Amino acid sequence: MNRLLFSAMIGAALLTAACSSQPASQSLALPRGESPVNTAEFDKVFDDVTAVRGDSLHSLMVIKDGKVIYERYAKGHNADEAHVMNSVSKSFLSVAVGFAVQEGLMTVQDKVVKYFTDEELPPADERNPWLNDLTVHDLLRMSSGFQHGNIDRQRSTNWAKDVLAIPQTWQPGTRFNYNSMNSYLLSVIVSRVTGEKVNDYLQDRLFTPLGIESHEWQESPQGYNAGGWGMYITTESLAKISLFVLQKGMWNGKQLLGSSWFDEACKAQIMEYEGEDISPEEAAVKYAGDQWNMGYGYQFWMDAEGGCRLDGARGQFGIVMPDKNAVIATTADVRNNKILFYSAWEHIHDQL
Repeated sequence: MNRLLFSAMIGAALLTAACSSQPASQSLALPRGESPVNTAEFDKVFDDVTAVRGDSLHSLMVIKDGKVIYERYAKGHNADEAHVMNSVSKSFLSVAVGFAVQEGLMTVQDKVVKYFTDEELPPADERNPWLNDLTVHDLLRMSSGFQHGNIDRQRSTNWAKDVLAIPQTWQPGTRFNYNSMNSYLLSVIVSRVTGEKVNDYLQDRLFTPLGIESHEWQESPQGYNAGGWGMYITTESLAKISLFVLQKGMWNGKQLLGSSWFDEACKAQIMEYEGEDISPEEAAVKYAGDQWNMGYGYQFWMDAEGGCRLDGARGQFGIVMPDKNAVIATTADVRNNKILFYSAWEHIHDQL
């Protein structure tokens, strides 16, 4: 028997039926509805993932026109599981920044150095002038100029101080370079302007209105949420935040966060490129039409057809599809996010 076919058959045998596990709190659950298309095609996403030895898709949820039309969990996983989100956490952080901007507590053009103490910053006479130019906007779109954020987080007594001491390789705003410590600096800034941890700040503004009951977020030794990683939520909560993004901050008829934030956060603020020392302009030409390289916004990745995605390592996705008025939420353990993403696009987006 073909090895890939055999693997797919074994993987399918381990999966539960669609909609077989319901959320614990029905009163906070998204409405369920009938699918306008045959969802058997959606099952092929599980087949594609399990065909890769060692990879597994833990859950898949599809929302169309505000209703859940498909929901499936693998054996050993269920609707109540608070699953690691990895870098999907960054998109929650973007929403927090948006609320802080909306409330007049900060702006995206603010200089980063204004939010850190002299003790946390390199001495003024030793400081790279580029650090003084660094803005919140640069952190949001991963163009801070820091080539890496490699610090010893286990031994560090102040993550922010150690990151700010790293020499910048590029002038802020001139190069995309994905660095999760940019997000950590944003988390510190939001906490300092609001007086709350980001996880707490979002409670009344986002989590309670959306009915997201369980949400944990890793913290630094200094007591700030990690920002760029470390959040744990359920699949339905991931679907909810994705729907919130699709609706540009609207929830149950109320505009919680102004749509203008999503106009900026979910557009290509800069082109991303992997391991190449080229300019955003060069990248835009080279990757024109490449579904995986559509640009980076404010802690969101861009997709085709005007869409965007919340994207975490090992297959955590919130895929926002305005052209279909739909979202896809996945949790997984895969080595190559692209395989899962392209499969979801082919078997779900293209069928809706």
